[in-house]
Amino acid sequence: EWDNNDTEAYIRESVDGINRLGLVASPAGGGEEPVMALSIKQEIVPAGNSNRPGTKLNDAELYIWIHDTGNPSVGADAEMHSEFLRNGGGPEGVSFHNTVDDRVWIQLLPFDEVAWHAGDGCDSRTNDIGCFQSVAVETCVNVDANWTKVKENLIDGCVAIIKGDSRLNFAGRKGKFSPTRIKQHNASSGKDCPHRIRAEGPWGYITGQVTSRAAGTPTIPTDPPPSNEI
Repeated sequence: EWDNNDTEAYIRESVDGINRLGLVASPAGGGEEPVMALSIKQEIVPAGNSNRPGTKLNDAELYIWIHDTGNPSVGADAEMHSEFLRNGGGPEGVSFHNTVDDRVWIQLLPFDEVAWHAGDGCDSRTNDIGCFQSVAVETCVNVDANWTKVKENLIDGCVAIIKGDSRLNFAGRKGKFSPTRIKQHNASSGKDCPHRIRAEGPWGYITGQVTSRAAGTPTIPTDPPPSNEI
């Protein structure tokens, strides 16, 4: 015979299972925009910051450009990198559109603006698609985070962009993203980035999960065996 504690535990486990599958619920009122289980916040870099040039992205089909922060320090999470950007992005004035850790996804620039992240020169709108035709995601690699959860949040955040989650600031670029247009930083600069993902080899798993979850056919998110696929 179940008591209230058993019932509450069953409900919690059921909800956790749904969240791990990356299922999407409609917002109150029955709109079409998805609300992911992932926590999403906007902490937009102030206009006028030197690392927010305000240059517009191409009004074309856009890419999602995946990085990792390269910062394994304790506490180097999404909030820390958000504060770093909002304070100017250091002496190099770096910027990116999103950062994600094991707890939260933070958007830092609207999805119609250029960020300094791709290392492709940012001087040709035709050739430099990392700069002019992508939004960047910095994946946190701090040692005190749950790395498996970070990767799941990265996947769900990409799905949120593709499906037009209402908690993100698309600035007219909603609907211009696809699971087939997800790239590594390496593609624009040759840099070994996202280093941890490349070293472990789950790139095919990540892009496959984005594709299946965006299509509404999620699979149970367990880490694949390591491989050299990048």
